[in-house]
Amino acid sequence: MKFTSELTYDSAAIIQDLTWEHLTSLFESSPPSHIIDFGCGTGKKCRALSMHYPHSNITGIDHSESMIAYAKKHHSGENIEYKCRRSEEHTSELQSPDHLVC
Repeated sequence: MKFTSELTYDSAAIIQDLTWEHLTSLFESSPPSHIIDFGCGTGKKCRALSMHYPHSNITGIDHSESMIAYAKKHHSGENIEYKCRRSEEHTSELQSPDHLVC
């Protein structure tokens, strides 16, 4: 399913919401230093990760320029960086993360 509006994306992101608590419980024993969220959409989860792990670097990646623009405007943070690219476009500029969120 393709979402064309950053305004309705979060209301349809049910699976992401359901996995959020389980995901963060997995990180509790060893807080990550770097997390990459592929398909970050509006950045809502990046912001939540940023608040939960204030000393971690969070990189949000999405192929939609409008989603990244929305994320930067509404869900930015000191330890969050957003990039517009397709998830298969790995580049050397992305450091090896401790965790990947998809």
